[in-house]
Amino acid sequence: MLHFPFLPRRESNCLNFIPSTCCSQKKLMVDLNMAKKRQKSASKVWVPPDSAFLLPPRPLLQTLPLLPWDYFQRLCARLAQRDGDVEFTQEYGLPGQDQEGIDIYVRRRASSRYTVWQCKKYQEAGASLIRDAVDEFLAGEWAVKSDEFVLCISAQIAERSIADEIERQRDRLTTKNITFSPLGIVQLSERLKDQPDLVHDFFGLLAVKDFCGEEAAAKLARRKLTPEQVGKLRVLLRCCYSHHFESVDPGLPSLTSAMTRGPAPLPLYERFVMPHVLEPRQFNANSINGTPTIHFARCGDHWHCCRTNCRC
Repeated sequence: MLHFPFLPRRESNCLNFIPSTCCSQKKLMVDLNMAKKRQKSASKVWVPPDSAFLLPPRPLLQTLPLLPWDYFQRLCARLAQRDGDVEFTQEYGLPGQDQEGIDIYVRRRASSRYTVWQCKKYQEAGASLIRDAVDEFLAGEWAVKSDEFVLCISAQIAERSIADEIERQRDRLTTKNITFSPLGIVQLSERLKDQPDLVHDFFGLLAVKDFCGEEAAAKLARRKLTPEQVGKLRVLLRCCYSHHFESVDPGLPSLTSAMTRGPAPLPLYERFVMPHVLEPRQFNANSINGTPTIHFARCGDHWHCCRTNCRC
């Protein structure tokens, strides 16, 4: 009895009735058929399938992850700067100073009152957090010159007790003509949905794709420098300018150190101190064609431009 292990059992049984004189010819035919099958199977490796396997659609992210505290406050400041008719935005106070219950203040062009922000970075929030934040704000001096209080929390604020406390504090601030605007992580993420450049600066390009969509990520991909590259560039520029300024202005100690081998001159950043003082200055620039006067004022370590006198 002949057996062909590469054939199905039913075909192997059929060969039991083949005469011995035809066995070699039948074996050759079987070998040819198997070779054709192997060739056809191998060719399928290089041919695309008839239809692609479609993956289920992946929804976009709806909330962003937590940031470190300093990054979170800077993100809120950048977001506040884009909120309506803003003339000037700045973080309020240095670490260790009394901040009067606010972290950011916003001055608007069309109003003499301010919008102030308080930032709270917590993984979980409670009703007491809302109440304490409003108490701290009302106890400070900014309550009498503000018309909106924005409380930004990096946690969910939809829990029932928190929502009830928000409504109580809203009624409390309404009696003082102050609008209460609480922002939890959901509300903050909703505001950032149409701000892909901010998402890119603080979370990166992959976060823009997953949070704002591929179209927004494609537009930002044409940026020449990523935030990480901008940071490295700033470090390199500081080194470049420091070496250049020290070569131009080596300082008085270096005049004698070359002959007496005295102490090395102080670095440039140790010879000059940035003053933390308010130095208002005003420059009037009138053009020939009658353009209104533009006022420039210095506030601390930066200059800004406004149409009226500086009120910093």
